Amino acid sequence: MFVVVVGAGHIGTHLVEYLSERGVTVVVIDKSERKCQYIADNYDAHIYVGDGTNEEVLRMAETEEADVLVAVTDDDYANAKICKLAKTKFGVPYVVVLSNSPKHKRMMEEAGADYVICPVEQTYQAFEEAVEKPHIRTVHVDRERRCKVVRVRIPLNAKVIGKRLSEIPKPEKANIGVIARGDRILVPHDYIRVHAKDYFYLVGSFEDVDEFAHILTETE
Repeated sequence: MFVVVVGAGHIGTHLVEYLSERGVTVVVIDKSERKCQYIADNYDAHIYVGDGTNEEVLRMAETEEADVLVAVTDDDYANAKICKLAKTKFGVPYVVVLSNSPKHKRMMEEAGADYVICPVEQTYQAFEEAVEKPHIRTVHVDRERRCKVVRVRIPLNAKVIGKRLSEIPKPEKANIGVIARGDRILVPHDYIRVHAKDYFYLVGSFEDVDEFAHILTETE
């Protein structure tokens, strides 16, 4: 695999370390000679000192041969431009883009990003799950289609304990994928009764999954 990483900051450096340790061919582009020198001294990567928003710099880095391009500079507008160039000028199959602000995620998607990373948004989500909703964890989110997969752990004093699945109100656009009970995986059926510490994997629309998760975790 051939990966072009544009941006040798904190995230970019850790990504280069991860990739180089796995034998991936990595090219790093950054405007800072100091950052590029650090990468060159510590990791197995090819280095280009230059502006990743410049088409000629990307061409010199053989971006047209890349399997993946990752744009992780601290400038969201630069990341969006790099993404658009990678897609329209160089035909990179898969482009991952860092969005430093949640407000700019749409811009990245419109630029053609296959995957957008937003640390701020992920921090919000982690805080909500760890502090406000300790029994609920988001497994996967598809924002374009507004659906997600959520894992729900049934609390010890949940109101649904002992009830059959058929007795629990279920929102229209939410379903139970599987139930994990100890070391067993149960296929959902109406006759199954809910046990404390069961793990329910829910899938469906944002709103209905959230509503169903609330029903399952509501306590006495």
